[in-house]
Amino acid sequence: MIPALLCIYLCILMRLLKTERSSKTLTAKASYRAKKQLIRMLVATTAVFIVCIAPYRILAFCIFYKVRISRGVQYYLLNISRTLTYINSAANPIIYTALCDRYRQAFKDTLLACLPKRLYNPADHNTNDVNGVTMTTLSTRRISRCKKADA
Repeated sequence: MIPALLCIYLCILMRLLKTERSSKTLTAKASYRAKKQLIRMLVATTAVFIVCIAPYRILAFCIFYKVRISRGVQYYLLNISRTLTYINSAANPIIYTALCDRYRQAFKDTLLACLPKRLYNPADHNTNDVNGVTMTTLSTRRISRCKKADA
């Protein structure tokens, strides 16, 4: 599974790296920046996935091929493997928030939209990301629905 995943992600990275930065316009710069963020995010999520899943795969391999491991060590490795698997699931949103401007902005918009109106006025909130691109997220759609309901 991990070798197949690496091959697929390598193909994606090669394809992303092939596309050249065509001009110096604002749109091209924003596109290039988004592509760099995507590449960093892809590499980070893949690395975290491999680090977190590898111990479980190695343990499963040892059990399948009947490699002698004492019960205590096997139990210890199984608990570490399970914990790392859970950490992998929890790490993805953290990685996305740290490395992707659009995800970070959408996450912030969604959290702010959950606040009561007296604490948060949706009309005052800017829904543009760092690149100046207007975002269409669940939270902005919810905000517009709230405005229509109030009118």
